[in-house]
This record gives sequence, structure tokens and C-alpha cells, in this order.
Amino acid sequence: MKKQISAKSCVAPSPRIGRPARISLEEIARVTLKIGLDDVTMIAVGQALGVDHSSLYRYVKGRNELLLAAADLAITELDWRGNPADWYEFAQNVASSAWELFNRHPGLADAMRELEVSPPSGIRAFGEMANQFVEYGFSAEEAVVLIDSMMDMTVDYFTGWRRAYKKPGRIGERGIEKVVQSWQAEAARNPDTARPILIMSRMMTDHPKDWWDKKLLLILDGAQAVFNRRQQIYEAAE
Repeated sequence: MKKQISAKSCVAPSPRIGRPARISLEEIARVTLKIGLDDVTMIAVGQALGVDHSSLYRYVKGRNELLLAAADLAITELDWRGNPADWYEFAQNVASSAWELFNRHPGLADAMRELEVSPPSGIRAFGEMANQFVEYGFSAEEAVVLIDSMMDMTVDYFTGWRRAYKKPGRIGERGIEKVVQSWQAEAARNPDTARPILIMSRMMTDHPKDWWDKKLLLILDGAQAVFNRRQQIYEAAE
């Protein structure tokens, strides 16, 4: 006796109805910034977006490109222009914006040092900043040196500060106390050089923004001397 097969059983199972998750490079970058650049992984970003991490490879090839996309977005959204009255205020705006950028996104300064290429938005911003300084009266080369000095100092400060105080497995707070004590002990043994040594040891325990402000002031004072000299050249040529 043949087994009867119902028409219902011959119907192929209907495919699962649902709209596949849609993601974009901007969403990936934004989630990366939200997670934090120190320990972000492709898997973590995929989970946050509700997709398998393999889907991300359509947009980024790996962690380095993940960091690059995040850095590019962070710089794109950075408000560094302001409404300055002169070049000095403009320079302060640029430098302060860079500080806030790295302070808002821990690990970004380290990523900027590790990336093989620069974020496109950072390159564009650099060019626009330089052109603005030229408008104020600097030469193009002077503008580039000034911007590079401010940015280099800020990136180095954040990477060094975090390496010493914030990152697990690094020096840490107790370790930095030992470093300070070694400087103070050396100052006690060398009275002739004690003053600058003690100033440096104090800097290690100051709030990092206070010492960064002092370094920025020194850079801008140097730029002021360059600016004044160029203005004198312009006036003499008239």
C-alpha cells in the first residue's frame, strides 16, 4: 500500500521573512568610538550593531581600518574653526580642539601614532588650517611648522601621559611616585641642578592640562616672534 503524500508536505519551506540588517561605514566608525579605541574588536563592533562581525569586512579589512574610520569621523565632527579675532586666538582654538578630541576619545592619540596612513579628514583640516594662517600673514612653511608643532606636542603628551598613568600594565600611579622620588633624591644629591629637577618632578604630578598649557604658550610665543618679524619685513617692503 502506497503512502499518500499530502500536497502540503510537497511545498518547500518558505524562506525566513525579514529585512537584512543594513550598516554603513559611518555607523561602524561611530560604534567604534563609542566602544573605545583601546580594546575595540571587529566582534565587539558587530555585536553592538546586531550583525555578524564578518559583515564588517565589506567596509573595513581589519582593526587598523576600523581605527582609521573612527579617527576620520572624530576629526570630521571636530569644531576647530571658531570665530577668532586674530591668528593667536585661532591657534588657541586649533590646539584646544585637538586636546578635547583626544580627551573625549581615549586611545585616539595612540591610534594616530599607530596608523599607517593619516585620516583623510585630518589631512583636509591640516590644509585648511595652514591656509588660514597664511591669510593671517605667515608663510606656508611657517604655518605648517606651527600646526605640526602644536599637534605633535598634543599627541605626544596624550600618548605619554596615558602610557604612564592610565594604561593597564604600565607604570601606574604607584610607579610614577617612585619615578618622582628618584628625581627628588637626585635633586637632593645635586644642589646646583636641584631647581630644574624639582620643577620636572612637580610636572609629573600636576594635572596634565596645566603643563600642556605651558608648552602651548611657549610654542605660540615663538610663533608670535616669527609673526612680528614677518610683519616688519612686509612694512619695510612697502
